[in-house]
Amino acid sequence: MRNFYPYKIIPIPVCFSKGVSKGLCTYLMDYEKTIVSYSGSFYVSGVEGHHILVDSGPTVEDFKLKGIPCESITPMPEALKKATGLEPQDIDILILTHLHHDHCVLTKMYKSAKVIVQKHEEDSCYNPPACYKALYNSEYIEGANLSFVNGDVINLFPGIHLLYTPGHTVGGQSVAIDTEGGRVVICGLCCWDLNFNPPEELRSLWPEVLVPGIHIDSQEAYESLLRIKKEADIIITTHDEKSYKRGICPSSKWPRVE
Repeated sequence: MRNFYPYKIIPIPVCFSKGVSKGLCTYLMDYEKTIVSYSGSFYVSGVEGHHILVDSGPTVEDFKLKGIPCESITPMPEALKKATGLEPQDIDILILTHLHHDHCVLTKMYKSAKVIVQKHEEDSCYNPPACYKALYNSEYIEGANLSFVNGDVINLFPGIHLLYTPGHTVGGQSVAIDTEGGRVVICGLCCWDLNFNPPEELRSLWPEVLVPGIHIDSQEAYESLLRIKKEADIIITTHDEKSYKRGICPSSKWPRVE
């Protein structure tokens, strides 16, 4: 039986890219179509004695270094202050869903933080798969106060759990948060809402979930998405514009999993 807590998740948008191939989220199809991809972080409020951030936040400079056009909303330190009133040094727990560049580039900015990452993911950062080598940069985590986990962690803090959800990367993890509005899962695979709710024209091929275009193992990614959909009452996806414009979660603006 779950207990529920007065936790809130605050989206922190930092930047976005226009004209990104839709194939990043629709595996094997729609590569000729484009989408807008948002990037940022999520702050978990209401945890007694802790300031918890999920993902470090990206930078426009890092995206451009990777050759990805990107437009700024607000640089991460300013965005964090605006959304929460906190400075980077106030964050004492940083949970990284995975170690692709846009999720961990600012890790060392949080000098007071314990950084929680799956051990398999740290291994991948130093020995990345050849096809996605450019998405990793071990310099972003070197010298950080890393704390490794292996697999699921139940009650990392009361009502806050880590779910091992590989597939997009070898050591991806999602964050399940038992709020008074139900269980919210911050999805650790780079997804959009449509990955959990495939459009009608794709449901003959993908009736339940749609595997993201970037993955290291399509079957694991499929199973991880199914697990998240089963576990969650509300799903937050890390690159969907809607995830950053719906405001604090949970609320009436956040749809529940059907």
